[in-house]
Amino acid sequence: MNPNFAINTEYGILILNKNDRGVCGDVQRTGYFERDQINLLKNIIEKLLVKKQHIVFYDVGANIGTHTLAIANTFQDKVSIRSFEAQRQIFYQLCGMVSLNGLRNVSCHNYAIGDDEECLFIDAMLPDYDAYQNFGGFELLPIDKSDNMDMIKNHQERVDIYPLSYFNEHVDIIKMDIEGMEEQALKGSEDWIDCYKPVFMVEQHKSNADNIIAFFEDMGYSVPPQQHDLICIPPGFDLVL
Repeated sequence: MNPNFAINTEYGILILNKNDRGVCGDVQRTGYFERDQINLLKNIIEKLLVKKQHIVFYDVGANIGTHTLAIANTFQDKVSIRSFEAQRQIFYQLCGMVSLNGLRNVSCHNYAIGDDEECLFIDAMLPDYDAYQNFGGFELLPIDKSDNMDMIKNHQERVDIYPLSYFNEHVDIIKMDIEGMEEQALKGSEDWIDCYKPVFMVEQHKSNADNIIAFFEDMGYSVPPQQHDLICIPPGFDLVL
């Protein structure tokens, strides 16, 4: 039986998996996912749009596209979005969401973001999507701060890995939540980040926050203390949190 179904939300239609107790579960329980984080992203984008008519947003670790949908429908033709999701089954949910909402300002990419300048891949054991678990917590590579050691996995697939800088384009703001691979992704595109200096929102739950802060401060960024996601502010951008 197909576990996926569509639901109307405040920002548009999402495709949920009834077996996902993570993002999909939160949407079913509360109506959406991480509203505070999304509102912060919206505030930052509004400040960016004061200086530019159009911006580029990367949603790295997009999952089913809650952040993509919110930003795309809020700002419409003022923003172009690239959404990256490594898990093929969740990627299909992401693409279905984009199609159902007619989001012509969104491009979807089915690969992981890593630290190499050339395309690599990993043969990964992926979750059992018919088991009740947190699919968004899937860790592509072994990490020290894993909280999904007991995840049920039942099939192997090849997952391509590209660097964050793959498209070599100017990006204004990046949200990154890739389950412990944040440091690798940042270091793998250090020169590109230093060149364009986008604003970053980086999940720190499974990474070493001190290392991430040091990485950005070496490039002149400021990183205000945060309990959850790190907001990394490039030099010259006036942002008070």
